[in-house]
Amino acid sequence: PYRDYVGWLQEQDLQQAEDYWRDALQGVEQAEPLSVERHMTGSAGPAAAGGQAEYSAHFSTADTLRLQQLAQAHQLTLNTVLQGCWALLVGRYSGRDDVVLGTVASGRPAEIEGIERTVGLFINTLPLRVRMPGRSTALAWLRELQEQNLRMRQYEYSPLNKVQQWSGLPAGAPLFETLFVFENYPVEKDDTAALRYELTRSEERVNYPLGIVATVPDGDQRLHLVVQYDTARFEPETVERMLGHLGSVCSQLVREPELRLSDVSVLTDEERHEILRQGNAVPQQRTTEADLDLSALAALAAGTAEERELLEQLVAEVQGMSPSDLQAQIPTASPATETSDHHE
Repeated sequence: PYRDYVGWLQEQDLQQAEDYWRDALQGVEQAEPLSVERHMTGSAGPAAAGGQAEYSAHFSTADTLRLQQLAQAHQLTLNTVLQGCWALLVGRYSGRDDVVLGTVASGRPAEIEGIERTVGLFINTLPLRVRMPGRSTALAWLRELQEQNLRMRQYEYSPLNKVQQWSGLPAGAPLFETLFVFENYPVEKDDTAALRYELTRSEERVNYPLGIVATVPDGDQRLHLVVQYDTARFEPETVERMLGHLGSVCSQLVREPELRLSDVSVLTDEERHEILRQGNAVPQQRTTEADLDLSALAALAAGTAEERELLEQLVAEVQGMSPSDLQAQIPTASPATETSDHHE
């Protein structure tokens, strides 16, 4: 199969690949820091020393099952659903509705007989441009995202350095800085075999500031998420909160597949309730994320230092700005008045 694979690569038309990537990436902008990064928070002190750390979490069995049911009911892959949720989160953090994610292709073309059973590393990292039109429903958008992934698979042999050239960005400009990987390792068991493996485990490292690896391990019914991140750019607390926001986005799409993308909020229920409590304003009708931010601005002018810090972080992240920029919009503090909690 190796000789077949090399021969297959030599037969691929790089001109067709170039035409595809130039069209797919036309007008794309270089990746910029996310609003939640260390140097965007205005925190005092010297920059943190670089290094890589890892944070992992599980979705519950029930939440995992609901995601799988959403995918199966609408002929989607779990990869597409999770990839879309991650793209929405990156879009909110960057303040854009057009983002580029790094994705990993298996690199095992179905045309080569026996390629799936061949031992070796064939993977390739490629960019996926995701546009998020606010008026589109989540379901229609996910279906288009899946079609986009299928089209891209025809050119997954493309060298990443060539794709970066074809993107039209200046040399050295990052095309993407976040990587999303969905791993699906089917493990066939043969109880009659003389040699059997009872435990399988893999360990990987990504070379990007932020990477998320999603798996549903064999024999487990829970989605497992591992975030690898550059400690010079991301706080551990930020990464933990990020996975909470990802879970919130997933839950909303599961509950309302026809929800418009513009109505998807990254905030968890706890964060929404805290902002509403501090803002002392709970509309009875659907409240958009923008409404939550505006109601919270007045609350930032009062309250304890701890409350202010929490709200500044939440609102700044959602608004895609630094706390210093946000503070310029906060009303001048007025004498504190006693308020009562409101509940939805």
